[in-house]
Amino acid sequence: MKQWTAFLMIITLLVCCAAEAFGASSVSLCGDEEITLLCGERYVEEGCLAFDTDGSDISDRVEISGEVCIWRPEDYELTYSVTDSDEVPLSCARKVKVIANTLPETAAAEKTIYLTYDDGPGKYTDELLDLLATYDAKATFFLIGKQVEKYPEELERILSAGHSIGVHCYRHDYEYIYSSEDRFAEDVLKTRELIFDKSGYRPDILRFAGGSSTAAAYSANKVDGGFETLTEILDNLGMRYFDWDISADPKDDGIEHSVRRVIKTAEKTECPIVIQHDSRSTCLKATQKILEWGSENGYTFEAIDLTVPEVHALG
Repeated sequence: MKQWTAFLMIITLLVCCAAEAFGASSVSLCGDEEITLLCGERYVEEGCLAFDTDGSDISDRVEISGEVCIWRPEDYELTYSVTDSDEVPLSCARKVKVIANTLPETAAAEKTIYLTYDDGPGKYTDELLDLLATYDAKATFFLIGKQVEKYPEELERILSAGHSIGVHCYRHDYEYIYSSEDRFAEDVLKTRELIFDKSGYRPDILRFAGGSSTAAAYSANKVDGGFETLTEILDNLGMRYFDWDISADPKDDGIEHSVRRVIKTAEKTECPIVIQHDSRSTCLKATQKILEWGSENGYTFEAIDLTVPEVHALG
């Protein structure tokens, strides 16, 4: 792609030099005139080259109008405009087509438990990873962007151990995240790109901050279309969201009762998804007891990916 771009720039320069010989100004695109992107892919602006009638470079005076929204499928057009020294307006245009992603089919796995951890990485993530490794268990971590910035080394360890990573949010602020579709999409993409920049891995699963019920409540009167608009954004991005069947975070009745609730749920649920928080020390004891019981009763512990059936609190 870089070689092709360099070739086009050389051709453009030759054309502009020829134009100079005839005393004509010119403006031409760098890169392709038509670009197709999948939702969520970065759009890289390659700009254009513009030359005045005397051959001087006036590219820095070019104004670009139009925009590309990488999370909304649509046909976009960018216009590059400049006026030469003779007040002659010059322009060229680039078309950018953004298309929605497609999602694979899902299938349930027998006797499988999906352990998930929110709000990390945190100070207990290392110990938790050690514990999971002891049982050769895989889990899913829904990460907060600000925590990734604080504990970047944990990100690499989670991935290298074969666990999956999902987007939770950049910052746990319901009022902000769910105040508009733009802010929600911005938060998802910011967290995804942060994880990608630090690890080379771009997550395709998500857990709403507070869960889907919270997202629906906060977005109901603030987002046109409400919660359905948020899920449509995720569909376009090729992402699935997951709530949970049971929480293993201890309540007032303690860890033992939390673990019993998980066991009961696992025994009657096809794809039990368990939520905990690796920002809390109690996740270590609860996880160990769940791993012990599961291993003794023929369960495997797997990480969530796009082929796992979604669990939604709504609908």
